[in-house]
Amino acid sequence: SRINQSYDAAKPEIFQEDNRHHKGKPSVFLTGMKFFSEILKKNNSWLGRNGWLFNGVPSYHKTERQDVEHGRSRMNLMSYIIKIYRRISYLKRLEEEYRRSVVKPDLTKKYVILALHYQPEATTAPRAGLFTDQLYLMELMSKHLPEEWLIFVKENPKQFNPIAEGNTGRPLRFYRDARKIPRVSFVPIDSDPFALIDQALAVFSVAGTIGWEGIVRGKPVVCFGPSWYEHYTSGVLRVQNGADLDGVPAFIERYRYDEQALHRYLKTIEEQSLCAYFRRGLKQALNISEQECVESLQTAVVNGLGLAKNLESRLT
Repeated sequence: SRINQSYDAAKPEIFQEDNRHHKGKPSVFLTGMKFFSEILKKNNSWLGRNGWLFNGVPSYHKTERQDVEHGRSRMNLMSYIIKIYRRISYLKRLEEEYRRSVVKPDLTKKYVILALHYQPEATTAPRAGLFTDQLYLMELMSKHLPEEWLIFVKENPKQFNPIAEGNTGRPLRFYRDARKIPRVSFVPIDSDPFALIDQALAVFSVAGTIGWEGIVRGKPVVCFGPSWYEHYTSGVLRVQNGADLDGVPAFIERYRYDEQALHRYLKTIEEQSLCAYFRRGLKQALNISEQECVESLQTAVVNGLGLAKNLESRLT
């Protein structure tokens, strides 16, 4: 498995894509160059009679006299440029605030690693419930975990990506408030996640990729939200409230890495999975046609509805 190798070899494709878009700090100039290069491409969405350049850019932001609920909200070009400029300016300040907050982690100490989720995103809001507030999550960890344990926190690199919406997911005070929480420290954003995982007592995440990486690398994992790996009870503790965190030391104490159990879990996942893609870039990776993809998704939806109907009939 690549996850047992270096992080560069195992880095998820989506993070590699983010790195291609976000090299260094957010830049108005580079984003502007990307914008104009898109306009110059053939068959782009900007030009033509119905193009965005003259008809406005589709937006989920509510604008005057526009109905966002039916997908008709559009933002004129100047408003769009101002929005992008404000986003990038804010992300610069946000990233600077984070960099001022980081410390060099001492991996010889007893610590747990918490990887923050990019926000806004459905993995936290709405799926994580109260744990959507990751500041609250850190406060609970500080309150319920043993006092001698440090809590190293690593921000998601995508949070500062200028083509994402990370500016809407973190107030500037977020890192300042987190620094006030006892035993909480931020680590550099370019820290090697695998190095942090390997020396940690446990890996904490709402439902992120780092949880799966921790499982494969033989570490106990604590998750706060629904994830595809939460049912691997041999190595994952699902936390529903603060009191559940009191059981983390005992969970870590009795944890034993079981490679065969992990293989059985993966085999079960494989048998219950379907082959399909849901976003750009995955079509080539899966090597299936669009028709095959649609049929797989259709079958999954129909079967899911059938299961839901059967369950409903049993309950009524």
